[in-house]
Amino acid sequence: GRCRFDVCPQFCQVQIRNPSARAVTVRKFTGESCLNQFQECEECVSGRWGGRCERDCPAGCVGSREGACDRMGNCIGPCVLGYYGAHCDRHCPRACPRCLKVNTTVNGRFAEEGSCDQACTGNTFGKACDFPCPAHCDTTAGMPSCTADRGDCHRCS
Repeated sequence: GRCRFDVCPQFCQVQIRNPSARAVTVRKFTGESCLNQFQECEECVSGRWGGRCERDCPAGCVGSREGACDRMGNCIGPCVLGYYGAHCDRHCPRACPRCLKVNTTVNGRFAEEGSCDQACTGNTFGKACDFPCPAHCDTTAGMPSCTADRGDCHRCS
C-alpha cells in the first residue's frame, strides 16, 4: 500500500484563508497534515525549500516578503552584495560588486546576468568591468576615466 504521512513535517506549513478578513494566515500545525495530494508540503517556512522543505535556501538569497527562495531553491529577492544567479551562488566581477542577478532588459536593451548594473569601480569598462580604460584617457577627473559600455574616454590626457 501507499504510505501516508498524517503529520506536518518539521519545516512545512499550511495556509488558512479567512474569507471575512480577506487575509491569509500561515501556520505550522503539529499533529495535522499539511501535505498535498503528492505527499509534499503545501508550503515551506521561510528559508527552506524542497518537496518536504528538507533543504535550506541558498546562503546568497536575501529574504523578501515571499520568503528567501521558491520551491525549486531559486532566490526570490535580490542576492547578497557580490553575488548573482538564480541561486545567488556566482561571484560578481571583482570591479563590479553589484551585478545583475539574472538576464533582464535595461532601458529596452538585453542585459546579461552578471553584468554590472552600476558604474565600474577602478579604471575599467565592459559588461563585467574587466577591460582597462585606454591609457590616453585622463584619470585626473576621477575614476573610471572611460565610459562603462564602450571604453570611450570621458576626456583625453
